[in-house]
Amino acid sequence: MASIRKILAAALVLILGASLLSGCARMVENAAERQRITRAANAQASAYVRSTLGAAPRVLDTELEFQDAGFSGYYTGDALVTVSLNGETFQVYVDTSDEASCRDNRAGLRLADALDVYFRDLYGLPPALEHSIRLYFDNDGFFASYPTHVAHHANFLPFDYTGQPLETVLPLLDQVRLTYNYADDAVSLDALIPRDKDWGGDAGRLSLRVQCFRLYDPDAPVPVGLLLDKNDPPVLMADGMAFSRRYTSYGSLDDIASTVPEFALRDAVYYSGGELQRTCYQLTSMGSFWISSPAELDPADFFQLVPYRADWSGLSYLLSDGYCPYFTKEELQSGYMALDGDLPPEAKEIASSTLRTLRPYYGATYRSTGEMLCFRTTAATGLENWTPQGPYAQSKNPFYVMTAPSLVYQADTPMALGLLYTDPDSGVQEPRIKVFSSHQDKEARWLNALTYLEHGFPRPVDGMVLLTVSDLRGPS
Repeated sequence: MASIRKILAAALVLILGASLLSGCARMVENAAERQRITRAANAQASAYVRSTLGAAPRVLDTELEFQDAGFSGYYTGDALVTVSLNGETFQVYVDTSDEASCRDNRAGLRLADALDVYFRDLYGLPPALEHSIRLYFDNDGFFASYPTHVAHHANFLPFDYTGQPLETVLPLLDQVRLTYNYADDAVSLDALIPRDKDWGGDAGRLSLRVQCFRLYDPDAPVPVGLLLDKNDPPVLMADGMAFSRRYTSYGSLDDIASTVPEFALRDAVYYSGGELQRTCYQLTSMGSFWISSPAELDPADFFQLVPYRADWSGLSYLLSDGYCPYFTKEELQSGYMALDGDLPPEAKEIASSTLRTLRPYYGATYRSTGEMLCFRTTAATGLENWTPQGPYAQSKNPFYVMTAPSLVYQADTPMALGLLYTDPDSGVQEPRIKVFSSHQDKEARWLNALTYLEHGFPRPVDGMVLLTVSDLRGPS
């Protein structure tokens, strides 16, 4: 038996060794192939520009198309070469297997620039902090103003644009997608109402996303917004802390807008399929909390602060760290969720990482601090008379409440959120606690840390209060 085990172990070592050598050899081959195709693509693109424009360009970047096939893959020979000539930067598509296959996007970039000026003049808008314009013809994408991937012949402008009037060009476009991001408190979107006559026919071919970000003001009642530095990417600040850092880099504006739109944006217009949606966000500070709401709703008409002093430690509460469901003490002790139905044990098992995080908190002491934020009894009537617009049209939560970040991330002791929750089925009120376990990560804060502090209203929540946490049973 021992000899059989030795033979099997030796065979396994040989197989793993062969796989490793094969993988290393493939990596070396791919590196050599990449260098060969890059040199060929650069030479082919330079020759193309020299023959068409009469001068040799400077190569700035070369992107190769790579077909991934699991543990292996190969370079197709297609490349996108970014070049510069006489102050003009553009891209050249190259098929290294065919020297006559080169094509550049200069005409498309000129058209995109003309559309940018036309769009802003039409609606009285200044140059944006960021913008992109994507054009489509017969359902084929056109990459001219968005050169982030290797494009093929079908993705280029199907006609030569040399500055002809846009009223003759707009009818040729099957679809136009415009994205504009502003960080300027003076920008107004009031005039942004697309009309058929302005876009060469059906304005439904137009897709718009225009977003105005808040600028960071540390003295504002709710200090949250973009901090701009000409030498660094924009960063979302909240309470003096950077919250858009992701390890060693910052998130994009799209990351920020999609993760915490209610707090990062002050105004936004979305237009698609002929339907216009606009939302103006306002921020209000109440006690320990920040409230984001549509501009037409005054939080003071819906919320109130009431004194609330209680010791939550002896309550039979449910516990969550914000990234998981609420668990009872019995569930965390057993490691299994008490789910209805005949389910196998593995379907009920609680993740070990969740158990490590939450178990110490069940033996902790919780005390309320500050006042409790509650929905007024008249709030339901006020919401019945409100017609949701924009992103709120599909949401039941017009209000988003965030615990002020400094109260959590600059606290000397762990904090938690106490929720008075009424079960919608039974009508029974059960206290719930949401712990802020991520408060310990003070170095690399990502946007999800803000959503961690966030809660939508109205839900079956009668009130929320900030809690101090002490007597943890071990590290959380």
